[in-house]
Amino acid sequence: MNHSVLMVISRRAAIRIAIEISLLVLMASAERTLAGWTTLDKPGATGTVACGIDGSNIVGYCRGATYYYSFLYNGSTWTILDMPDPLVVEPITAYGIDGSNIVGYYGDASGSHGFLYDGSTWTTLDMPGTLGTTWAYGIDGSNIVGYYWDGHGYRGFIYAIPAPGAILLGSIGLGLVGWLKRRRTI
Repeated sequence: MNHSVLMVISRRAAIRIAIEISLLVLMASAERTLAGWTTLDKPGATGTVACGIDGSNIVGYCRGATYYYSFLYNGSTWTILDMPDPLVVEPITAYGIDGSNIVGYYGDASGSHGFLYDGSTWTTLDMPGTLGTTWAYGIDGSNIVGYYWDGHGYRGFIYAIPAPGAILLGSIGLGLVGWLKRRRTI
């Protein structure tokens, strides 16, 4: 083979190698973009919907064989959130999480109600004056957001969770005022 033929083959080989390297770089770049996605499938569920996240904790709801239920997923363990109320007729739906506090809504014979679950206690959240329709969708610190139906339209709300100490201090203060009034020292 003469020298010019080797040069042509080498150029062709170099171009082919450059194209292959470019394709590999593009494919690796596409894989990095896709690698940021993680599918969440609750084992045994026919569908899983993630609604809220705080750190590695995710809340949402999924469909079982015949019903919907809410979950808390910490990256390795799926915990079913089940309100211990026999009057609940609409499954609870968890939408927001902040620390150990989870918010969402559930339904019973009187309508839909927001809830706050702190890991041990379920608290019903009903906007005063509503027609049994309050939905809690998000939480950040001690503030819960959502919406309600007042008979004329949907209205958004922000609810500030009372600090446990504030309730106790308020009760003590009211008791002290009553006691002082009886003693007529006010």
